[in-house]
Amino acid sequence: MDAIKKGRAEGLNKVSNALFEKATQGNITAMIYYLKVRDRENWGENQPDPLREIPPMQIVLTGVSTCGS
Repeated sequence: MDAIKKGRAEGLNKVSNALFEKATQGNITAMIYYLKVRDRENWGENQPDPLREIPPMQIVLTGVSTCGS
């Protein structure tokens, strides 16, 4: 299991370094991705606030006659 974790960590490190190299060499796609992931507050996708469920309401009508009266 340790070998798998070590291999995964090495792979992530290698890809992270390659992404950083591409971003710093002017690859626009790599730059955008890097900024969106590393600085979400300023560059992340604007996600709308989730919709809040409206609690059920009871509507009472008083003084309303029915049709035909």
